[in-house]
Amino acid sequence: MAASNRHPQREVAAGRFREDLFYRLSVVEIALPPLRERRDDIPMLVASVLHRAAARDGRTVSITAQAINVLRDRSWPGNVRELENALERGLVLSGGTIDAEHVRVDETAPDALPSSDRTDDAAEPKRPRGLSARAVSS
Repeated sequence: MAASNRHPQREVAAGRFREDLFYRLSVVEIALPPLRERRDDIPMLVASVLHRAAARDGRTVSITAQAINVLRDRSWPGNVRELENALERGLVLSGGTIDAEHVRVDETAPDALPSSDRTDDAAEPKRPRGLSARAVSS
């Protein structure tokens, strides 16, 4: 399995990706929309991350409904990795039960602002719209 935040076929056409590798990877494509387009997945993803953290740390962890609501309202430009980091940060700050105050983000941070409100758009790379995963046969 391989994943990319770019469109491999476009990259081949632009000469930035090897055509032979593209065809080797192009067995089955699974298009996965960005997290901001599948907010209903957030509670399930939260449960999975917290389950892994509890097993790893050997302790009980939980999250409040208010914290879940805060997480569902975020645009998640960093997709699932950003969500995982927010939860890990929440666990450190909370000591075990994550509440809304532990997962709030600074909405004035560059990642939280819409691109139209940023002053440094030209210097910042474009954010991925989603991930594309392909199954690879051997």
